[in-house]
Amino acid sequence: MLIGQVIIFGVGSSNNNITNSTFSSAGSTEVGSQVSGVPEINNVFLNCSYNRSKETVGSEDQLIRKWYYNALVNWSNGTVAEGANVTAVDVNGITRFSVLTDASGNIAEQEVISYVNNGTFNDYSNYTIIANLSGSENATSSVNFTAQENYDTYFTLNVNSPPQINITSPSNQNYTASSINFNISSNEALSSCAFSLNGFVTNFSMTLNGTETGAGYANSSVPDGDYIANFSCNDTAGNFNSTESVVFSVDSTSPSVTINSPTAQTYSTSSYTVNITINETGYCEYSLDSGTTNNTLSTTDNLTFNASVSGASNGDYVLWAYCNDSVGNRNDTSNISFTVNVASASPDGNSGGGGSGSCSPSSWICGNWSSCLNGTQERSCTSNCATKKNETRNCTIVNNEDSGDESFVESLIEGGEDILDLGSSLWEKIWNNKLLILIPVTAAIVVLVISISWKFKLAEERKKKIRKVLGGKVFNKLWSRFKF
Repeated sequence: MLIGQVIIFGVGSSNNNITNSTFSSAGSTEVGSQVSGVPEINNVFLNCSYNRSKETVGSEDQLIRKWYYNALVNWSNGTVAEGANVTAVDVNGITRFSVLTDASGNIAEQEVISYVNNGTFNDYSNYTIIANLSGSENATSSVNFTAQENYDTYFTLNVNSPPQINITSPSNQNYTASSINFNISSNEALSSCAFSLNGFVTNFSMTLNGTETGAGYANSSVPDGDYIANFSCNDTAGNFNSTESVVFSVDSTSPSVTINSPTAQTYSTSSYTVNITINETGYCEYSLDSGTTNNTLSTTDNLTFNASVSGASNGDYVLWAYCNDSVGNRNDTSNISFTVNVASASPDGNSGGGGSGSCSPSSWICGNWSSCLNGTQERSCTSNCATKKNETRNCTIVNNEDSGDESFVESLIEGGEDILDLGSSLWEKIWNNKLLILIPVTAAIVVLVISISWKFKLAEERKKKIRKVLGGKVFNKLWSRFKF
């Protein structure tokens, strides 16, 4: 910085730059060029203070006086306007500079010509400074660098375009919880924001954040369904935007699970099927040990799931179904209890299938046959393995009220086993002239009807035949009792 009384450019001295200096003189000249007939041109005084009336410049010379200029551009909400264009146009309509604001809203410092003196003053002021940014109204300022030397201008831009709306939540996805946050951000200060889930029929007002450049709303009870969230916001200049939306869905309900097989019963075989259905597409597994081991199931439609189980051991089981729907909701509460009890042998004495016992029945002890009831007799048998079975056989009761003396045996089928022991009751039946003897033989029943009166005789052939069927001991008892 030069501080002095007078500066005079010598003969032919051109292209000099004097900056940030102050000149003062009690005489008539503080700044000037030598009047010599030789031009001294393009001599610049930038940010220099002196008395303009004490400039001495010849008509062939040129003295240029400049000042510094700075501009700051903000939005009407007080935030900086980055990228705003600042243009300076002099009094002659000539654009002297056109620059953009930086991230802080400032332009780079500019050098602005106040006037040019070539023996005559040529003023460039007043300057028209214009600041603008896409989506805003122009901000304009008039600057007179003659009246005020270095100059700083502060521009405020009023927005005339809608505020930007950036949806931060919800996003385009499915939610498995009914609590949804609705949040947006903007590029400028907002005066209000709202959202709607039914095309702006019902609006929910959102709360602005501390800088008023964002808003939020928490909804803790959004029902299951598909939604379009539409957002609308006003900025502080009254501009409105309602064009932003997002699609999302809520499915917070677990699938309904039905265990169709096995059922709550006792299975007498070691094989059974697993069949599980759900009410929406998903995936199912099952477990017989409360989830320690999960077993896969086959499916063709992701709704019905099947498996075949064989070789199951005897025991009590609880089958748990574990199912997820397509968005991850889980149902693990469905179960069924059942029993597998495979007998060691089938009712005919053959070994059973699928049982876990090691004893194979080889002999049976059977009780007495029951009375003939409705054409059937029964008895219970126990094997050497302590297993039990019931046996049945057909029987026929024939009552013959004989009025004659000789009716005895009409037909006999010889052979067989298990000859019926008549016992003491036989005598009462005989005494009452009625006798029913059931003689089971292999695959047949011999019905022997004997009707005896006090007077009868048996042919020798018949006696032989009866003896053969009844056995000699029984026959002799009968015969000795009733013969004459």
